[in-house]
Amino acid sequence: MPVPTTYPLFQLVRLMSIRDGEDTGKSVVVTKHAWVEAGEDNLLALYTTNGYLLLRLSSSGKVPAYRQLVWPHEKPICTMCFDPTVSWLLVVTEDATLFIIPARSILDKSARVNQIWSLDDVTITKVKKTKGLPSVVTWWHTLDDQQIAIIGTRSGEIVVVDLVKRCIVNELEVDASIANFDLIQDDHQMSTYLLITGKAGIQWKLLLESRTSDVIKFDLEVSDLGYDQIDGRHLPITSITAVTDETKHIFMPLRFYQFQRSVALSPQNAKGRHFVAAHDNKSSTYQVFDSNIEHSPLFVYKLPLGACNIILSDKTIYTTTRLAGEKKLLVIANQKAETSVEDQKEFNKEAILQHFDLPVDEKLLTVVKKSFPFYWHDKREENLRQQMLNNKETGMWDQADDRILGTYGGAYRSFEIQITGHTVLNGCLVVTDSAVYELRPRISAERLFLDLALGKSDASVTDNLGIALGLDINTLYELSAENCVQNQSYERAIKLFKMAKSSYMKRVSSFAKHGRVQEVMSHLRQALGDHSSDLTTVEKKQLSNMAIYCYVYLLKQGTGEEQIKKTFVEFLISNFFYDEQMTLSLLAENNLTDVLLEMSKSRGLVMEALSLLAENKHFVIDPDMITGLVSKGFTNHLIQASKGVFLQFMSPSSLVDLLCSKPDLALPNYHLLQAVLQDLDVPHLETLAQVFDPSRNPLRSHLCRHMGSRHRTASISSVSSDGEPGILDGGLTDMSRLVEVFIRIIIHLNRRREENGYIPSVQELMSISTTEAKQRSQSQAHTSQPVPRRKRLSYQPRPIGAGPQHVAVVRNGELYTWGKTSQGRLGHGDLALENTVSPPCRVETLHMLHIKVLSVSCGGEHTIALTQQGVYGWGSSKYGQVGTGTTHIYSRPMLIEALSGVSCVDVVCGQYHNLALTVEGDVYSWGWGVHGQLGHGSIEDELTPTKVTALTPLHVSHIQAGHCHSLALTEGGTVYAFGCGFFGQLGLGHNRKATVPVKINTLHEKIAIVGTRYFHNVAVSLSNKVYTWGCHPYNLRFVAHAARKARQAGKFMGDPVDQFLLPEVVDTSYVHGRITKVAVGSSHSLLMTLDGDVYSWGRNAEGQIGNNTKHEMKHPNIITQINDRQMAHLASGGEFNVTMDTEGLVWVWGKNDFGQLGLDRIDSPTAAKHSRVHTHHRHRETVTTVTEILVPSVCAGIPPPRPVNRLRHNMSQSDSYDSSEEHWMGLERVDHRHLDKLSDLQMLTEARYNRLVILEVLEHLSDFCHCVQLLRKCVDMKDWLSAVYICIHQQNYPQALTFHLSALKKYKHHFEKKFKAIVAAVINLYIQLCVKQDLSAGQKEENYRILIMEILHFWEVEQLMTSDLEKLMTPYLDHLSCILSVIIFWLQSDKESHVAEAKLQFSTKFSLTVLQNVVQKIQSLDFEKKHPICYHAYQSVAMDTREGQGLDLQPSEKMIPYQQLWQDVVQNLQKGAESRQFISMTRSEIDHLDEKLHGNQSSDTSQDNNSVLFTCGHYYTKQNFLEEVLVKFQRELSHGPASLPTSAQVLVKYYKSNDLLPLACPKCVLNSLHSSGN
Repeated sequence: MPVPTTYPLFQLVRLMSIRDGEDTGKSVVVTKHAWVEAGEDNLLALYTTNGYLLLRLSSSGKVPAYRQLVWPHEKPICTMCFDPTVSWLLVVTEDATLFIIPARSILDKSARVNQIWSLDDVTITKVKKTKGLPSVVTWWHTLDDQQIAIIGTRSGEIVVVDLVKRCIVNELEVDASIANFDLIQDDHQMSTYLLITGKAGIQWKLLLESRTSDVIKFDLEVSDLGYDQIDGRHLPITSITAVTDETKHIFMPLRFYQFQRSVALSPQNAKGRHFVAAHDNKSSTYQVFDSNIEHSPLFVYKLPLGACNIILSDKTIYTTTRLAGEKKLLVIANQKAETSVEDQKEFNKEAILQHFDLPVDEKLLTVVKKSFPFYWHDKREENLRQQMLNNKETGMWDQADDRILGTYGGAYRSFEIQITGHTVLNGCLVVTDSAVYELRPRISAERLFLDLALGKSDASVTDNLGIALGLDINTLYELSAENCVQNQSYERAIKLFKMAKSSYMKRVSSFAKHGRVQEVMSHLRQALGDHSSDLTTVEKKQLSNMAIYCYVYLLKQGTGEEQIKKTFVEFLISNFFYDEQMTLSLLAENNLTDVLLEMSKSRGLVMEALSLLAENKHFVIDPDMITGLVSKGFTNHLIQASKGVFLQFMSPSSLVDLLCSKPDLALPNYHLLQAVLQDLDVPHLETLAQVFDPSRNPLRSHLCRHMGSRHRTASISSVSSDGEPGILDGGLTDMSRLVEVFIRIIIHLNRRREENGYIPSVQELMSISTTEAKQRSQSQAHTSQPVPRRKRLSYQPRPIGAGPQHVAVVRNGELYTWGKTSQGRLGHGDLALENTVSPPCRVETLHMLHIKVLSVSCGGEHTIALTQQGVYGWGSSKYGQVGTGTTHIYSRPMLIEALSGVSCVDVVCGQYHNLALTVEGDVYSWGWGVHGQLGHGSIEDELTPTKVTALTPLHVSHIQAGHCHSLALTEGGTVYAFGCGFFGQLGLGHNRKATVPVKINTLHEKIAIVGTRYFHNVAVSLSNKVYTWGCHPYNLRFVAHAARKARQAGKFMGDPVDQFLLPEVVDTSYVHGRITKVAVGSSHSLLMTLDGDVYSWGRNAEGQIGNNTKHEMKHPNIITQINDRQMAHLASGGEFNVTMDTEGLVWVWGKNDFGQLGLDRIDSPTAAKHSRVHTHHRHRETVTTVTEILVPSVCAGIPPPRPVNRLRHNMSQSDSYDSSEEHWMGLERVDHRHLDKLSDLQMLTEARYNRLVILEVLEHLSDFCHCVQLLRKCVDMKDWLSAVYICIHQQNYPQALTFHLSALKKYKHHFEKKFKAIVAAVINLYIQLCVKQDLSAGQKEENYRILIMEILHFWEVEQLMTSDLEKLMTPYLDHLSCILSVIIFWLQSDKESHVAEAKLQFSTKFSLTVLQNVVQKIQSLDFEKKHPICYHAYQSVAMDTREGQGLDLQPSEKMIPYQQLWQDVVQNLQKGAESRQFISMTRSEIDHLDEKLHGNQSSDTSQDNNSVLFTCGHYYTKQNFLEEVLVKFQRELSHGPASLPTSAQVLVKYYKSNDLLPLACPKCVLNSLHSSGN
């Protein structure tokens, strides 16, 4: 075995030695000794063989004093002792003479001593000589202040002497030689005993005094009163010094017979008390009793064999051992040596703290206790520090320092640590026949502990010291750790802090004080990750906040950033104690955007986080972060924060990716997308086109709702839990903006395609109708045999969810749950204790994240919620039913990521599995699958939602989930079942399982509603018949029992299961009205009608039928207690039910063993009680009163619905019932007349989303389009083809032709060979459109006029052959001749040859044909009516057929000469010229003109005169004046209402002159003509 470690706590110092006599040469030894100690004073007396009496006095703050007295040889000393006051020495000689020596006064003349006897001389008292020689004496200072000496002799005599009166006051005798006397006092100074020890080891107890006349009686009275101590200072004292006949029997020596002869008793003082110790030499046990010795031992210690001279102190035991020849002194730790009476183990060697070898040649006389003052170590350390300081000053540090520390105990490492409150251990005085030794503390236990902790010692060695001496180990380790931190020994510090079990706040503060962030983080993670720690909430908050600062600091340092960031995010998400606002501000200030957003998402503080980022000017957010926000449903926060400033810093493509990731988010934020359309590329524009495509979802569904909102019915079955919009209602009221955005997207998309080199085909250029495109699309669709478009399902609300032991209710978009808390099924996290009952409480996680709950369903031990942000699940996921991909328990809602990409309208929970239904009619399943209830063709569990592919082509409209089977109802009213069929759940006529959906052919009519929850099912047909099949195993046992009895009675009974294998019709004679909802419990069922009445039937053992009885109901009967309320929703959790009426009140009844009714379990007239024993998870049985509510009662723990969101209920006859099948299938009942005709725009043309889709949209959604704005956009972008379609939709064909001809010009160089043919075909189409257009005669002629002018202008500009135009117009001369004649003949009258070059020259044949048609029309009676414009144009030349007059033509002689005419004109223009000698222009006009001139000079510097100015104030650059102004002037004057082509030609000629123009401004001329015309 390894040698136990010892500790250098003490040092053995020789106080004095006895030298041999110089005269005689004989050896001088000590024969007698005496010792007394009181406080810090002590006296030692030694009597030697050479006749000397040696005295030693030690007092506080003084050097010990010594005195050697010569003792007379004729008076040899037999024994001696000191008085308790450390003043007097009592010596007894062989002749019974008593000498009282003033020892203190002899050694210290200044000492103050009570002068009872002489201070200058010895006081001698002579008493009667005893029979035997005195062997022992003790000084007894009585309670009544007497000074008594008790002398024992070798013959057994006991003499009691009054030292003051100098007389014997009592004499007694024992039958043995007396070896020792010991005084024993109790702790309350009520009595004093004398312990007498004989030579043979026999011991007696002698009462010396007591503060009562009847000791025994008093002890009994005190015991009976139950007091531990009573102040007896005023009680009378009975003493041995005054014995009477009545008390004589009390003061007699009593032998200790209760102890064996091997036991030796001795008085001990420790822990501030008086004890009597019993040392058994045989067993080496040391039992410590109180002074009465009548009770069981207070302490029991195991000592080494041969222990003697035992001294008990507060923390240590000092002893010598006989086995070592009494030459070894041991220091033993009480704590380590302690044992029990029954324990027979050997002495624990680890209890030995230190041992000393005494001189072999010296005889040990005695070992006595020696105390040291409380400041012993403080004073020594102060002296040591002063010595070290002196050595530093003198330069003697190197060696002297080590020497000084060595004398102190080698505390090299820990000496710099300040200790407040050293433990000062008692020592002892060892007296031998030749010397006196003092065992004194060398180093304090705390100092030694620190030195060991800081060194390389084994931790067990250090711990052993601390445990042995009862040190404050944790505090000492903390001091050591702080010292290591200060000295940069960080690894050692961490270990010491751990051993100290220091509070994490202490550890963190120590490292933080020295800037050790890494170590701080280590402790913080450990502290906050230890759920068993006893940290207070305040401490957790402080530590959490400190951790956040450390994380931020480390991230700013940039070392290991990714890993630190990952752990930081995990900390922020999992910790709930830090200051959230402080954290948000800190992260935003340091631009830790990714961490900030992750934290804000988990806490629902996204808006606050974004606002802080904006305040700190951090506007740029990484696209991945934005995607993360969108995936968690925080897009609106991103848009609304700081007025959408973050989106302004996103690239257009990123913005599109962001909003299009979830189309339902892009629609309400169209204005953000509209602003960046011009910057997007083709792929992103195509993505946007798909999102905003009105022929596809989601925009199609919004349009459906908007267009059919005025035609909807408002039945109970279609309202949500609180009257708010459903999941597909985005609150979008202005549908026109969305349609316009789509058209704008198409415009930008096709423009971008053309910029990328796309050239429209000839067919596309010539198309002005969608008919051909639709025909091509339909033919392609016919060849590809597409799947018919499926109708989208509407939202199917489930505002109530009920599991076997818990309930969930949606109210105002919040979710409230109650019932049993185990497995985390309520979603309250750490806020709810495990395996308890919770009242209705809000699910705070969803509230914090601002998640709006729409629908909820409860399973056996889990819950699934449908929200606007996705599907969430929580609770037990033993079979993967939570859907997160694990089998853990989740006490807080978790997003089911697998369903993020689909839009769900319904979710439903079975016992351990779930189903989800999407808007497209797809079904997803996950969870427990051992019975095939997931429908995937296997019996494996699914940890995440997986599509049930077998149901995809069936167009499922409703889903239901049972205990281990599932049901699906299709749009056609067919029911499919899959899963376990052992109890007839599948309705297939057998009890086998089905792992894929199987049609229930035994239902012979279309089904409108299905319901299940456990083992049986209920279905309602379109004809309002109710079917049921399947049976609960519990009920099946009763049926089987009845069948056995019947067979025993001789009746034939088939298999009891058979009657439940097929659907059976339920008698609904008492049900009135259309059934709209069903709910199925474990063994009962509920129906709800359109009027809001609830019917129930089935088992009623727990009051679930709600009729205030427990009688079973065979057929549906109305629940009369709530028939005055109109119910809107209902659910069953097994043996209880929950309903919600149209006012939002929640009604509950049935079983309430786990608080699932949300009611306090109190006495109620309608409640039944019984006791049930529950065994809890800690194996404690408690009896709980279970209340069953027999009639529906209101659950009051849920807040009321908002007034504006109260459940609506319209019970008018016209709206209360819709006989169409779609109503009962839950489909959208809206007006699809326009949308059904709208083609699939994506597939309308070969190129996806060609411009032709604009015309298709305008045709079917014209109410949503603002054509003028769209047309302006097309013109601004010069998208002539898009403008064509808008004008065609408006039937503005002349304008459409204008844009179409512009488009043909744009693409002319791509179709050189086919250009003429394309032009001819296009013009031919537009002429036909104008001819066929049903307009008034005037409007029609105006259209012809514009049409012909545009055609003529185009023909002239493109320099096309006039003959081609004549061929094109000839077929339509019947319609165009009048307007054509006005245009071509009136314009050419009297014109000069040089003007004719700019005009088309029609052939004579064509002109005559036109004139012929015109003459024929003029001659008709209705010419004015049919051709009003031409009539007014021809009015001056038309013949009056009644008078036969012709044209009034004037001869040329009567006409004013040409030159004279212009002179008159010039004179008129020059009138008032004198008053206008200059042209006035403002400074801004000059600057503007100069800017134009500067721009023109750069392009054409050949012109000298660069400007044209008129006195009217109009001014132009010459280039602009010639190329634009004059061209427009000539056209307006020639072809306008005034129709002055000749004047136009003359004026233009003069305007083109380079000289001064004596003419009015062209703009003013036109204005004057228009004014005069009006």
